[in-house]
Amino acid sequence: MNSLIKNIFFKNTTVQTFFISRLLEKEVEEKVYLKTSHRDIDITGHHAMICLDPFCIAVWLSNPESIAIDPYNVKIKFKKGNKLNATINASIIEKMPTEKGVLLLYRIEKVKNYQLSPFHRLALFAWFLRSKKNTYYSRRVISALYS
Repeated sequence: MNSLIKNIFFKNTTVQTFFISRLLEKEVEEKVYLKTSHRDIDITGHHAMICLDPFCIAVWLSNPESIAIDPYNVKIKFKKGNKLNATINASIIEKMPTEKGVLLLYRIEKVKNYQLSPFHRLALFAWFLRSKKNTYYSRRVISALYS
């Protein structure tokens, strides 16, 4: 069964914790939004994963953006065009004011992935989870953050 899944989905690949890839700015088609009850703010170039245990993310907002939102009630959405790839529910750890904006540190609480079919996601996670360093939860979070 394992070789059948490998031949269907993962020909000529090896198990790695992370795949290294680089894109030029003009090649990035996905957008990341900080969603609050009142509005969505594009944070595509202003967010980053900052910790793996627990999973945390940092978001930088300009002063006008930070005034317009409630940083304590957010969801992070990953979209490609009109298609939603993933959502992350996050709770705030710290709000750090700077001269030109605010750095928000969030702990990732819940992740939902929408890319691929449920069967393909199951096969993909089963393949990656052969590595003892990965857990199902870590794969879900990392795949959402890089969707």
